[in-house]
Formats: sequence, C-alpha cells, structure tokens
Amino acid sequence: MAQQISYHKTKKGFFNGFADSLKAPFSAFSFIRQRKGYVKFFIIPFLINIVLLSALVYIAFTELFPYIKTVLPGGSEWYIVILRSVTGSLLFAVTIIATVFLYSITGMIINMLFLDPLSAKVEKDLLTNEPEKLTFRQIMSDTLTALTNALKMLMLFLIFNLVIFALNIIPIAGNILFTVLSFLSLLFFFGAPFLELSLDRRAVTFRSKIGLLLHYRYCVMGLGLSFMVLSMIPLVGFLSHSLGAVGGSIIFCEKIFPEIDITKR
Repeated sequence: MAQQISYHKTKKGFFNGFADSLKAPFSAFSFIRQRKGYVKFFIIPFLINIVLLSALVYIAFTELFPYIKTVLPGGSEWYIVILRSVTGSLLFAVTIIATVFLYSITGMIINMLFLDPLSAKVEKDLLTNEPEKLTFRQIMSDTLTALTNALKMLMLFLIFNLVIFALNIIPIAGNILFTVLSFLSLLFFFGAPFLELSLDRRAVTFRSKIGLLLHYRYCVMGLGLSFMVLSMIPLVGFLSHSLGAVGGSIIFCEKIFPEIDITKR
C-alpha cells in the first residue's frame, strides 16, 4: 500500500547537510570494512560496471566526442584557434558529464538487483526497527519501481533545464546562472536514486518522495557530487553505484529517518 511521508521542517545548514552527504559514499569503505557480509554485494556489480563504464567511455570518446567536435569552426586565424581550444575543452567536459549521466541511469537499473539488498542490509545494521527481509519478488518489484521513477526523474530534470534555458537570453549573467542551476540539478539527479532506495522499499508515493528529496536537497546534491567524483576515479568508479547506495542509506538512517513520519495514504 502506498504511503506518504512527513518531516519536521527544521532549517538545515547548507554545509552541514551537503558535507555529510559528500563524505558518506567515501566513508562507505570504512563502514564495509568494519562489518561482515558486504563483499558479496560488490563482486558482481563490480564486474558488471567494468563492462558498462568501459563501453560507455569507449563509445563517448571514439564516436561521440569526435562527432561533436565537427561543429567547431575551421580556419587558421588566431581567434579561431583560441575559440577551438576553449570550445574543445568545454565539449570534452560535456562528454565526460554525459558519460557519467548515462552511467548513472543504466548502472542504477542494471545493478538494482544488488543495490536494493545492499541498502536494506545497511538499514538492518543501523536501525533498530529494521525493514522486513527482502524476497526476490520484492526486489523485482523494487527494480520495476526504480525504473519507473528513473524515467519520471529524468523527465523532471529535462523539464527543469528546458525552463531555465530561457535565462540564456540575459547576456553573461543569465548564461552563468543557467550553467550553475543546470549543474546543481544534475547533482540532484545523480544523488536522488541513492535515497530513493530506502523510500521505495517503504512504498512512498512519488509526489511525497519528491517533496522529501527537495527538503533534503543539499544532502541529495552532496551524494550526487560524490557519485560523480567516484565515477571518474580509475577502478573505484566501478564501485560508485554500490558505494553510493551504502552512503545514501547511511544518510537516510542517521540524518533523515529520525526526522520523518511515514503514514498509509
């Protein structure tokens, strides 16, 4: 049965919520080391992500990046050379972000069979009123829910960026503001799935969940930035989804769960 979630509207300091969530996926290393039974949740996702991330990077820099470079102007004039250099660097950064973007979506869906039980185990270790033991049927149901929610979140992300795109009509200041807001929305999109794991197991309605995520937006963006950084670190990037799931579950248990009430709709 669908449930709604309410929370105490306490003011959260930006750096407090952001910094705690930024550190959480990195602190997952020590969290796992101090407890038993976590290694099995990392082995298969690690191998899957090697194939997935390697394929996305290969496609991005052998097909996508060379293609988008063709839009750059030709010529040997000094200003064209400078423009190509600056624009080329920006396109390179965009290619990396696009790769992480695709890795975030596809990896979350493919690894859901492992991330949901992993998140549930973290809750079992940290919460006294632990969630019910997951069955394979429940995991499959959560995977379908995660896929549906990922599509909804993607639509919200695209709609938000289309709306704020109008800021570009304002010279310089509008361009900068659009870039900042778009990047923050990207971090939010990256971080949300790692908190959604705990919320989806409680069958929280999508609308109620979005309200909660926006309330804890700095926590969500902190998780998103950690995920993005981890994804770019050699070898560690193959564990970024699993580390994000552990970090997100820690934040949920320690920072969010004590401040919320969940009721049946």
